[in-house]
Amino acid sequence: MKPETFLYRLALVVMLATSLTMAFRSSARAAGMQEAGGAGPSFPCEKATTSVEKLICSDRNLSALDLEYSRLYGQRLQESDKPEAEEIRSRAKSFLQTRDNCANDRVDAASLEASELECLASWYYGRIAELSEMPSPAPAEWSPRFVAAVEIYIRRNSGLWRMRDQKPVPEVYVRDPGADRFLKMSVEYGAAQPAKLDRSVSFYVYRNVAGSLTYVAEYRNLQAGPRYFFNKDGRLAAVGRGFGTRLPNGDPYVESESVFYDAAGRETLRTLLAYEKGKITEPVKALSPPRLEKPSFNTFAAFFDARFQTANNPDPNQLGLCYLDLADGYGSFARILNIPAQPLDFYKNSIPPMNYSGLDDIWAKRSPASGVAQDLGTLDGKRVYSVNYPGDLHALLVERQAGRFLPVMYFSPFTKIDRLEIVKSGDRQVLGYSSRISGSGGQIDEWYFILDRGIPKSVKYRPAVEAELKKILPEHWDTRGGNFELRTLTFSSPIWKEEDARCCPTGGSVKVELGIKDSGFIVKSSRVEKSN
Repeated sequence: MKPETFLYRLALVVMLATSLTMAFRSSARAAGMQEAGGAGPSFPCEKATTSVEKLICSDRNLSALDLEYSRLYGQRLQESDKPEAEEIRSRAKSFLQTRDNCANDRVDAASLEASELECLASWYYGRIAELSEMPSPAPAEWSPRFVAAVEIYIRRNSGLWRMRDQKPVPEVYVRDPGADRFLKMSVEYGAAQPAKLDRSVSFYVYRNVAGSLTYVAEYRNLQAGPRYFFNKDGRLAAVGRGFGTRLPNGDPYVESESVFYDAAGRETLRTLLAYEKGKITEPVKALSPPRLEKPSFNTFAAFFDARFQTANNPDPNQLGLCYLDLADGYGSFARILNIPAQPLDFYKNSIPPMNYSGLDDIWAKRSPASGVAQDLGTLDGKRVYSVNYPGDLHALLVERQAGRFLPVMYFSPFTKIDRLEIVKSGDRQVLGYSSRISGSGGQIDEWYFILDRGIPKSVKYRPAVEAELKKILPEHWDTRGGNFELRTLTFSSPIWKEEDARCCPTGGSVKVELGIKDSGFIVKSSRVEKSN
């Protein structure tokens, strides 16, 4: 990881963990150590020895948080099975180690006391959120506790097992390359993404944090930018930002700045926390960026309209799709073609960025960018080429305009290419590719494309075949693979009964004849031949 990337990520973590702890500005302070019988902490204050323990005992709010955390910790251990209990203990150990960074004995304690208390409160808020259920009833406003624990609420799949099904789904907006607007991306697993992205500015919009609050995370060149917090009524409640750099001695330095606003949009609180090598310290004014300015909007509606009113949702039916099927262990991905068609020489001399899920440069680094074009013929009048690059990367291109092409697939075969051809099937032409997957017991990686109203479309025969097999085969009988003949559009396979060994099917065989209608495969006929 590059040092700059580490610093920005560290800045984001610190900002989210320590932001907006307004509660300590108004919390009542105990005159000295609390006496037994008060509202916490979970340990006897007369035995407090570390700086963190003394800080906890010196503040009623912190003492109450420590007691709340201790009770939740014990309760969750009792409720959990052994694996989850081990995870809870492990995270608790890490929490206690990290908590110590909120105290700094090397700097004048008087100047850091407020920041130390704010830091401790935020760490407790996050840990308590991990151990707790989602707030009920749903909050109508952002509180310091919710803000400090926002990452817990939006990333339930990274916390304890019991919370992993409660993750809010964001709306993701990225800049449309070459246009002054945003693209709206789907974050559903397996959903097609734009092939080309402008990552200079992007937004993650969470409309249902803790049930009713809105949280917006802005990124600039993939680095953490401002964070915006909106109440249930849409009013802007707070803004936060992290900043990271390095000190002259090379140590990482991070700042977290936060601002709260009232119902009239007036600033009510501003906090600035600084960390050196992860430990709280005094701000270094010479390194600090300009302070956060008041946003030009007071509501989420105004914020949304100003940025995303003209957002475009790429239409795969209009633009077509390109598939990435690389033998890298990550499966296949679909990309919506929001890139312009290019002459064949463009692909022969370069590997266009295709949003390879963060791996854009991998293939370019493996081999020279130049490739060799292979003419595969025409698909319903459109020329088709395969461009073969060193490193066993292939681009499958279909003509979209006169002399200009767009890819339908980038692939690298698992072993060797068994089929890469255009076949006449009935009154339709089909572009087919297949390669055997090594170590899979004969499984085949296969792709088929047709032209649907002039746009290349991936078509799959298996859904139609499997639906037919369910109709004609007894329950628990199956084909365990099978063979598809592209030229005759025929699927055939032996039939295994439930009790059959892998080697020896005894159920006879099945044959399904297919056709292509409109934009997909259909079943024309099927028959089962019983074994003698």
